[in-house]
Amino acid sequence: MSNTKPWESEPDYAMFSAAGLTCVIRRSDGLGHLCGYVGVPASHPLYGVDRLDLVPAPDTWLTRTFDMNEHGVLDVFAFALEQSAGEKVPQGFAPLNMLIGAHGGLTWSKRMHDHTGWWFGFDCGHAGDLQPQLVESLRLIGGDAQFALDHFVYRTFDYVRGECATLAQQIADWTEHIPHIQAAKQAIATAREVRLHADH
Repeated sequence: MSNTKPWESEPDYAMFSAAGLTCVIRRSDGLGHLCGYVGVPASHPLYGVDRLDLVPAPDTWLTRTFDMNEHGVLDVFAFALEQSAGEKVPQGFAPLNMLIGAHGGLTWSKRMHDHTGWWFGFDCGHAGDLQPQLVESLRLIGGDAQFALDHFVYRTFDYVRGECATLAQQIADWTEHIPHIQAAKQAIATAREVRLHADH
């Protein structure tokens, strides 16, 4: 039985560096769980790339161990459906979120209103994650808040910091394997164009 509520003493925001990239942690206003983000500058080949975009995939990355929980169960399922429906993925390419993972999969690939750069992020509000506001809401309505505390996992600030560092390292590793920035940008743009035309 757990009564600890680490979110009451944790910071709601932090910015730090990992693998040469800027990381941000912020707490969700609505449900109180933490979200992590890693930013890339405008000069980076992943700047402006959506988490679902096809990107060049290093050969060794296509055969490594795949943890579905780090790539988003729904995204993996949707990608499998697209493949079974006949969508073609150019050889040597894969959706970014199938190559780079984080807790629950990448759920953010956008700008942030208060930071420069392009950001890739994840959240800790998935199935099995404890959302602090859920506990408080259950208390208010006389529900079993203790059940939530005992059976769901709160992803702590330290956990999210570690996930951010891992995400930053994956982006840095991808960049190292794809060193030709302009060629990578062109390849990503071409793959996006091919995919768009295939949808029409």
